[in-house]
Formats: sequence, structure tokens, C-alpha cells
Amino acid sequence: LLSEHDLEQYYRLERSPGISLRGKRQARYAWLDDPELEEQILDFRSETLGKVTLHLPQIHCSSCIYLLEHLYRLDPGVLSSKVHFLRREASIAFDPRQTSLRKLVELLDLIGYAPELSLRSLSREEAPPAVERAFYYKLGIAGFAFGNIMLLSFPEYLGLEEAWIARWFGALNLLLSLPVVFYSGSDYLRSAWQGLRQRSLSIDVPIALGMLALWGRSSFEILAQTGAGYLDSLAGLVFFLLVGRWFQRKTWHRLSFERDYRSYFPVAATVLTSEGPQERPLHRLVRGDRILVRHQELIPADGLLTKGTGRIDYSFVTGESEPVSVPAGEKVFGGGRQTGGAVEITLTREVSQSYLLRLWEDARERPHARPLQTISDRVGRWFTLGVLLIAFATLGYWLPRDVGLAFNAFTAVLIIACPCAVALSIPFTFGNVLRLLAREGFFLRDTGVVEAFRRLDDVVFDKTGTLTLRRDQTIRYEGRPLDPEHLAALKALVEPSGHPHSLRIRQWLAEHFPETPTAPLEREGWEEVPGKGLEARIGGRRVALGAPDFAAPAQAERFSGRTVFSIEGQAVGAFVLEHHKRPGLKGVVSFFRSFARVHLLSGDSERERAR
Repeated sequence: LLSEHDLEQYYRLERSPGISLRGKRQARYAWLDDPELEEQILDFRSETLGKVTLHLPQIHCSSCIYLLEHLYRLDPGVLSSKVHFLRREASIAFDPRQTSLRKLVELLDLIGYAPELSLRSLSREEAPPAVERAFYYKLGIAGFAFGNIMLLSFPEYLGLEEAWIARWFGALNLLLSLPVVFYSGSDYLRSAWQGLRQRSLSIDVPIALGMLALWGRSSFEILAQTGAGYLDSLAGLVFFLLVGRWFQRKTWHRLSFERDYRSYFPVAATVLTSEGPQERPLHRLVRGDRILVRHQELIPADGLLTKGTGRIDYSFVTGESEPVSVPAGEKVFGGGRQTGGAVEITLTREVSQSYLLRLWEDARERPHARPLQTISDRVGRWFTLGVLLIAFATLGYWLPRDVGLAFNAFTAVLIIACPCAVALSIPFTFGNVLRLLAREGFFLRDTGVVEAFRRLDDVVFDKTGTLTLRRDQTIRYEGRPLDPEHLAALKALVEPSGHPHSLRIRQWLAEHFPETPTAPLEREGWEEVPGKGLEARIGGRRVALGAPDFAAPAQAERFSGRTVFSIEGQAVGAFVLEHHKRPGLKGVVSFFRSFARVHLLSGDSERERAR
């Protein structure tokens, strides 16, 4: 399909196009034959028509779009398919009499577009909106009132002095201003009042004072027939303040890293039954089920480890990255990831009752400090004190001389000193910083991180994939020629690993030895030791791949700086992996070195780190 329409050029230019889920997650789709799960995934189902929308993170170019929109040429059961490029989604209509959802998903996986199916994707729960509906009501009312007050103020702008125009148009403006101040601007008034009750002066205090002073003075002038007031300015101030908050919330939502645990969980688990391994949906797992958890798979629920040795990484929930060794007979917790060989676990709880998942939910529900709280409070505290001091000093000076002038001067200080520029610039500036950084591939959790930059003492860089480019990594082999026995053992060793070096060696094997037999050898005691390498007993012998002092201690000095492949402690050969630095790396590191200590996080040799 691609070559017929001259769409394969991209693959000549890119070594590793797109994002692949292969190698990270085995494609086992037997559970899609379950009618209940199929019903949850499908958007529509009848005897002759089925419709489904699938998230395909691998979509990246026009070739992808063309291929996915011509699936009917690969499977006659596909009636039509349409790609939404920005959402990385494909909407597919198919004939259930000719094909099934499982066959469709397996076809997508076969051509390199494995759908991302998670427990959350089956729940059909809509993600929380970036901005709640009540906020849009406030913004809409403020915008409506702003436009109409401006329109009704035109007679004043044009210098018309008819009394009835000033009286009626002024009354309408005053009526329109009520929802603007006391509904659209209620968040600022409420925040200022709460701050005063807690004896805290935030930036919302001078904003609220300015709004009330502006509305109070305008109301007095309109009711006393002494002027037209400044309600157009008031409505514009509230409207643009809300626009700033809207922009800020949309930016945070787009770059949000908060996720429900179900976004990361698989849909099904492998249950060991008397009839053999079966794929079963997570919501059907019950206490007493015996499940098989392979390397790099998540443990779906709490249970007892009954077979194998667990090396559990609980960083998914706790943040602790060091794997925990768990012997047979000990308890394991749902949410942990097995980083060793396959283990068997007997469940003691259901998925929703797992201890670590409850901790996850508790952590998500804790209130977080506002990202802009520090800078706004720091500015607002002193600014508010200064404004109040000047305002009351002005009032005290003019009050004995002229009461009317004193009132005008007092309100003028509060109105002019309203920090609307600061209140508008903070969300727009910080929100735009997040957007610009994200466009360059640099993601921050929230705007609080931007402010924290000025207090940085240490900067830690991860090397692989951060300072270096994985797609430009070169590899070469040095050592004895690899015979079929060596190739089969090496392939069996690196197959379960998701480490970048393992993935690159697998790719090298596929490129240089495409005819290598694919039948996997039996692995026993497979383990991935962080910072060291891989080891397992394959064919009754210890096979290792990794750092020289780990794979072949007796020959460590000879193979310094290389990734050694050994059998029974004797080096067969070594791989030299060279990373290419990202463009502009020197400037970035120099920038951070100008005000902080820079560190490198890497499991490579000293020679590679120095390079």
C-alpha cells in the first residue's frame, strides 16, 4: 500500500519512526473474545455493523493515515476507517459476520499499530474538564456585560449630554454590573475575604478592593447624577482577569501529569487454571485466583508470591525506584511491577481493594498548594500594605479640607493601584512558558516549577534518551564469531528486557542475523540487575550480558567500557554502544552550570560518562 502510493519515503529517513508498544507489552488479545468486554469497547454493535474508536499512539505521518484508512484492503470485514491525527485515534466500522474485534486489534498490532487498551479505557468515564461549567458561566456573563456596557457608554464617549440618556443608560449599566462584580468576580472577593480572616494578604486583596472601589464610586456617581462612572472599565477588568485564568487552566490541563491508576493498568491478567493459562479481565479477578506475572508486568492486586522470586518495583505508586526482593511465600502489593523472571501469585484481594491503590487515590485527593501562590502572595502582601497606607494617608490629608475630594482621592488610589496588570500577566506569562517549553519537548508539572527555577541548587540529567538520541545510537560487536548456539542464547536473554541497550541489541540481531531460529530457549532464574545487566540459566549454563565486572569478572579490565556477553563467566564478545549527543547540549549544560551544580545519572562506564 505504501510503496504503491509513494508514501514510504519517511521510513528511509527515520531509523525508528513512531512510538512502539511492542517489547513493552506482549500482544495477547484472547480476552477480547469476552462478550462483556467487547460490549464495553465497541461504540455501536448490531448484527451487520460494529463501530469502535481505538487510540493508536504510533500514528505520526501521512503514511500512517493512508495505511489505516485502507484497512479494508487488508481485512475484507473492515467497512471503513477514519483517522483523527491530532488525537491519535482511528474510528473503524466493520462487519461482525466477517471479522471480530479481536481479529481487528490483532491486525493493527501486526502492522505496527497496537491499540493502547487499559483498564481506564474500558470504564467509559469522561475525563474531568479543564474548566468547570460554572467558570464558563462567569466568563460568559462578564463578556456579555462588558460588551453591552461599552455599547451603552457610547453617548458619553460621543459627548451627548441629554439627561434622560445619562439617567437610563447609567441605570442599565449599573444593573449589568451587579452580576459582573458579585458573580463573575466572586472568586476574587471570596479569596480576599478568606485571606483577611486568616490574616494573610494575597494579591486578590488589592484586586477585590479595586473592584469594590470602582463599583462603589461608579454607583455613587450614577445614582447622584454627578457622572457616568467607570463601569465599562470594571467589566473589562473582570472579563480579562477571567480570560487569564481560563488560559492558565487550559494550559495546566493540557500538560497535566495527574492520571487515574487505571490509565496504567492492563485490561486483563493471565490466570492459571486447570485447563491452562487464560486471559481474564481484571474486574473478574477474585480472591484465590492464581495469576502469572511476567517480566515488566504490573501486579494487579495484593497477593502471596507462590512460585519464583519477586523483584518488585513499587515506584508506580510509592516513588521508590529501588526494586524489592520478595521470596516465595511473602506478600506482594498491587501496583508493583515485576522486574525479574515470571512469578506466580495467589490473590488475597480484588483489584479495587489493593493497599497501594488506596494510597494512590488518597494521594490524588490531597489538596495541592496553588502553583502561583508563592509569587502572588509575596507580591500581594507588600503591595497591599503600600496601597492601603497611601490610600488612608490621602484620605486623612484631604478629609479635614474637603469631604467630597477626600472620598474621590481615596477611591482613586484604590482604583488606579489595582494590580490588574500583575494579575493578568502572571497566568498569561507562566502559562505561555509552559506551552513554549512543551512545544520544545520540555515538560513541567505546573507553573510552580517555573518559579522554583530561581532557587535551584542542583540539576540532575539522565543520560540515555535525555542528553543522547536513542535513534542515532550506533552499535558494533567485538569478539568471537557468534554461532547459532550463541545467537539463540543471546536472543533468549535479551527478549524479556525493556532496557534501551537490550532493545538495541535485539534490533542488531534482527538486522545482522535475520535467519536465526526464533524458537525461544528455556530461561531459568532470569534477572535484570539495575546498573549491572542481565543474567539467566539458559540450557543449563549461566548466560550474562552487561557490565564487565558483572558478566565476566575475570576479564573486566580487558572489556572496560563495553557491554559483555558471556557464558559461564567467560566472555564470548562485547558490544560497543555509542550514543550521539543532542544538538545544543553544550549550551544547555553551560546554562545550568552558571547557577547550579550539574550531575549526570547513568549506569554506563566512566569512559562513556566522561565522553
